[in-house]
Amino acid sequence: MKTSRRFAIVAFSAFFIASCGGGGSSSGSVSLTATDVSAGLNVNPNGFAFANFTSASSSEEFVADDLVKMFGLSKDVCVGGTMPCTLVPEAAAFARLVNEARASGHCEGLVVSAGERFNSAAEPSTVTLENKGDITHGLMRTFATQFLKEVVADTEKWTAASLKEKVAALEASFAKSEISYTLGVFSSSGGHAVLPYALEWVNKDVVKIKLYDSNWPGQDRYVTVDLKADKWTFAYSGKDPANDPQAWTGGPGDMDMTSMASRTSASCPFCASKSGVDKTILVVRSADPNWSVQTKNGALGPKSSGGSGSSVSLRPVRGASDGSGITSYMITAPSAVKLSFKLPAATRVSGFTSQAAIQIDTEGSKTGTVDITDSNISTDDPTAVLTLADGELVASSNGENNSISTSGDALAVALTTPSGQEVTLDVTSEAPAVEVRTGDSASGSDYQVLTQKADNTIEQKSVGTDGKETVKTIDGQLDSTTSNQPLPEALAAPAEKPGFIPAAERAFSGVPAPDKAAGPNVGSGVAPALRPTAKVPG
Repeated sequence: MKTSRRFAIVAFSAFFIASCGGGGSSSGSVSLTATDVSAGLNVNPNGFAFANFTSASSSEEFVADDLVKMFGLSKDVCVGGTMPCTLVPEAAAFARLVNEARASGHCEGLVVSAGERFNSAAEPSTVTLENKGDITHGLMRTFATQFLKEVVADTEKWTAASLKEKVAALEASFAKSEISYTLGVFSSSGGHAVLPYALEWVNKDVVKIKLYDSNWPGQDRYVTVDLKADKWTFAYSGKDPANDPQAWTGGPGDMDMTSMASRTSASCPFCASKSGVDKTILVVRSADPNWSVQTKNGALGPKSSGGSGSSVSLRPVRGASDGSGITSYMITAPSAVKLSFKLPAATRVSGFTSQAAIQIDTEGSKTGTVDITDSNISTDDPTAVLTLADGELVASSNGENNSISTSGDALAVALTTPSGQEVTLDVTSEAPAVEVRTGDSASGSDYQVLTQKADNTIEQKSVGTDGKETVKTIDGQLDSTTSNQPLPEALAAPAEKPGFIPAAERAFSGVPAPDKAAGPNVGSGVAPALRPTAKVPG
């Protein structure tokens, strides 16, 4: 039996010198000093000068080298465990998940990286770093940690905590001059990750959590928490955080926290025995919020509550709020729970079960469903393309009554073609990457079987309705073996976030401040003489 692998986030100085409810719990006997306290972080110099950015605004992608830096060089990551690294299909599926999820922003990566660099006193100061090369890749790697089991579990624990418990944990952390948590806030339009560094009390019931907000580099931003009313307020896109008519508001379950510690010892979701995954973790990106997943407690989705007591959880991806109308949510469910999706519009679902990596691409179906179990995906939607990867094996297919399952040693593909032919095939180590195409994608044939024979070499077998076969070799790489598969136009994020002025105009352009602790006094986070000289966006 394989043994699990674990990884540590490499020291962030090496990254830079060499990608956002449920119910709250009782606060019990939690006590607060109601005294202003700061960890000593300042947005200048400890925040990035450039603003949160979409994947379309950068030429960088999350690739094989990023996975090697996160999880190490092994046969679980790279074919043969050698460099240069050709990703094992299941590792490639994780890379595609990250590239899909970061489409609308990298706030999670920006705040995690800024917090870790502050804690480790990394040099040069964060505010001097540029968004290019391994700087950008470091942000993608820390962004990717939100999809790891231990990180998800830690976030879920803090989601269930009361606002008072969350504030108390921040107070204890800041009193030790440490940044121990990132903070997530959520609204109907999406999720956003920020970095809390100080508490400033307005009165005994109301406290401002001072933040580094990657959407507003160098600026004084905060979440206001009213402990008596049990609610919080946050200016997401407003220039003046004290006067934002579209401010986000929520209760305890609409704010989560994630410990920095949970990110440094999390398990690789596709390595070894996959003990790093004891639940299903999926990201659903859809052009319409009217999708749903059926659970034993009812339907769950952006517009469906799912009923109380559901073991399946749903919340926006932190970094997925772009105002475009596209929804991007993370679903977590215990192993062995069957998930049945209704996807009426263009949608991509990607992620991991305890047994395999899966991806679903559909143009949308008003009547069809897609079912996911630990070892199988299936659909009655002939337009849906299913992909399942288990270790070095991967298969993709579309058609009527389409399904792919894994036994661990082989993948089984079954479907019906437009002419009524029933197609079954096994994917084994002799031909580990296979795609079956039917309908329009079969280029005039009843169906095609494409097999990856070598890098940039595919064997294409075309089968007619009369059973006649033709075989030829073509150049190319199956999408299921690549680290990035571009989103369809209906799901692509814009280069700039709607509702914001261009990111370049929101960048901090002041003089970098000396990197020293701010002390217990809570100020604006920017030295008065070093306010940005560029136009401050709204």
